[in-house]
Amino acid sequence: MLLSPQAAGHASPRQDSASTWSHGLLWASVLFNLLLCFIDTNIVRLGQQEVILGEALILATAVGLPFLSPARRPGRWDILFAFLLVTWLVLSIVRGTADPKLFRDVAIIPIFIIVGMTCRNSRLHVSIFRLHLVILFFALWEAIAPTGFVSVFSVGQYFAHTRGQSVDDWWVNNGLYISSIRPEARFLFSNLPLHRLSSVFLEPVSLGNYVVLATVWLVGFWRHMPRWMVIVAAFANLLLLVGCDSRLATIACVILLTAAPFKKRLPAVVPLVMAPATIAATFIAVAILNLRAGNDDFPGRVAYSVETLRKFTLDDLGGISLSHMAATQDAGFAYLINSQSLVVAILIWTILFAKPAKTLESRYVHFGVALYLSLNLIVSWSLFSIKTAALLWILLGQTIAADEDTASRDAVLPDEDEETSPTSQMPSTRRGSSYSGRRAIERTEPG
Repeated sequence: MLLSPQAAGHASPRQDSASTWSHGLLWASVLFNLLLCFIDTNIVRLGQQEVILGEALILATAVGLPFLSPARRPGRWDILFAFLLVTWLVLSIVRGTADPKLFRDVAIIPIFIIVGMTCRNSRLHVSIFRLHLVILFFALWEAIAPTGFVSVFSVGQYFAHTRGQSVDDWWVNNGLYISSIRPEARFLFSNLPLHRLSSVFLEPVSLGNYVVLATVWLVGFWRHMPRWMVIVAAFANLLLLVGCDSRLATIACVILLTAAPFKKRLPAVVPLVMAPATIAATFIAVAILNLRAGNDDFPGRVAYSVETLRKFTLDDLGGISLSHMAATQDAGFAYLINSQSLVVAILIWTILFAKPAKTLESRYVHFGVALYLSLNLIVSWSLFSIKTAALLWILLGQTIAADEDTASRDAVLPDEDEETSPTSQMPSTRRGSSYSGRRAIERTEPG
């Protein structure tokens, strides 16, 4: 069973080890496909089994990570993990077929939330910042010298080898992932002579997803980082957004930045109602605007998602029938409901967002995560990829840990005049040690 770390007084060697491992898991989740692509391009041809094995090793390590903590106890995330496992087993029996991916896609939620709860806060920010710069480096390499990039990382060939389909299904003439070139002009800066960048993620959609999560990280935790780090990371994120040319990421980032000044006034119920409100809004928009599925643009994808949900029968909503599973690739809400059942999907969302946040950072991060999930699930199931899912749930786990520490000290949300105090907004770690902004990172050995 997964075990949640319990707050302790001071960092012990085992706690430091758990924190270091959690950072390594984040890096491995983001970069392991890049490593496999390098091996496939330059050393030996790989197949799907190597990708599955690599991800399985990461997840197995993540499951065992909480046991490095000296004081721990089962919590609601352990219960969620066990519940999802039992649900998957029952549905597999009813369906007459067992697909481990359907369990993996939701089990990754509690697994990496617990990983996030083991991280030392200031060191995590340094680790994410370094990873951010690595992602920018590979994006600039791909932009400046795409031929050289493909000679080292033959992206299209890697996806063809590991996904078992023709090369023509995965790459364009320059050897990059097929969606690196839009049929129409670029969404951002249409005259810019640049394809859609992928960086370490190997495909543009995941880079766009990462940009949204990096925005949540920067806006949510900027008070706990030195100013120079925030400025550099924000500029890098802007370059990555322009590079990936993601419509969804652009919309999400605009909303996130617009909401930032009002994070103290965000109603606690907003994350909880975000998904049902988004689904209702899409149905209304499709009806009023007469949107039609078929076009590979945002309105067309929204219409397709609604069309897919309208086809669902009671068996589809109950997760019993998978007859529409193939059609849910570009309809994330439909995929989540069909793979887990409507009841389980509602329970997952409720467990994630029903508990009110205790700190300003937690309130904003919960809002950002709910927004990201809702917008992404309208048009895609890409958020289930471990390349970005690890960071997503680790960030949420950080704020959940802070909320639990705050609640254990009978603390309340800071008053308006306390907003400028980082220590008043978020506990530094699950170990009870305090810090503030720049000093914390300067006196903490980066991990």
